[in-house]
Amino acid sequence: MIDLAYYPSDADVPHELTTKRCTLTMLTAEHNARDYLAVMSTGPRLRARTDGRWPVEEFTAQQNLADLEKHEREHGNREAFTFTILDRTGNHCLGCLYLRPVSRMLERGVVTEGALPPRDYSSTADFWTVEDERFPDLEAELLPAMDRWLREESAFDRVYWTTTEAEPDQLQLLAATLRSAFVVETRNEGVTHVGFCR
Repeated sequence: MIDLAYYPSDADVPHELTTKRCTLTMLTAEHNARDYLAVMSTGPRLRARTDGRWPVEEFTAQQNLADLEKHEREHGNREAFTFTILDRTGNHCLGCLYLRPVSRMLERGVVTEGALPPRDYSSTADFWTVEDERFPDLEAELLPAMDRWLREESAFDRVYWTTTEAEPDQLQLLAATLRSAFVVETRNEGVTHVGFCR
């Protein structure tokens, strides 16, 4: 196990981000109905990026609730942070942003290109959004806003934005916005993660 400090105990955690079309806020169990609809409507894309592991075809709202309760506990304990992406009315979930310790990726895989140095107060960040014709080019709007938000409002020394080779559009967006940092091949998962940073 790689023992690194993830987030300073005396630092504020980013609370909320509002963009032109969205609001990001801490994901809690109260979001379950909205989150579950978004997850299941985006199932094929999410399965592609997790090598079919999540969400399974028979994934239930109760299983989703258990996931949200775990994310909420981790958020409260400063072990990882998860934010729901809502439309400005708050009635619809449009996706999620996950912030996780770099150590988790290093424990699951092998760096095959570039470098992912273990260091205190560093995080990976990845996100997904629903495909909704009412919100065209949503990820292109969100990425620079989220990146700026984390640089200005969080206490992380470094944030590595990650995606997988199964997400060519998101991969292209990250490559056009940030600089390439690493490639990680995960053990026993069949997923290639590509990381970018400032």
